[in-house]
Amino acid sequence: MVGFLIATHGGFARGILDGRQERIDTISILHETSIDAFGKELTDKIVELDDGEGVVVFCDLLLASPYNQATMSYRALQGKHEYRILSGANLPMILEALSGRMQNLGLDAISRMAQNAGKEGIQEFFEEFAKVSKTAMIQ
Repeated sequence: MVGFLIATHGGFARGILDGRQERIDTISILHETSIDAFGKELTDKIVELDDGEGVVVFCDLLLASPYNQATMSYRALQGKHEYRILSGANLPMILEALSGRMQNLGLDAISRMAQNAGKEGIQEFFEEFAKVSKTAMIQ
């Protein structure tokens, strides 16, 4: 089963998970957190979550500390553990990844599904309403 690690700033990771799931964990970096300690803990969690099918690491921000530490873990994990790193973590991504995992999909398929759901989950009401109204007028 593909494992999931949600790595974010502050309490965002715990808040977005807000429930129990198998092979999923969170890690948060706080202002007082040592970056070295955070990086080691992140690497250790990837190892713990990997049962041989890989891990998706969901990070809140591209090129911020959780993301950077996940990329730096590659040296230690290369050839031993396969994982993907996704930035812009949001609830649609996590839910879609969980759905893909329930379908027994692999690491790459789950990663692609999560990316698509994350992008598609960002909509502005009035823009979408205008599209629907325009379509209704044409019919």
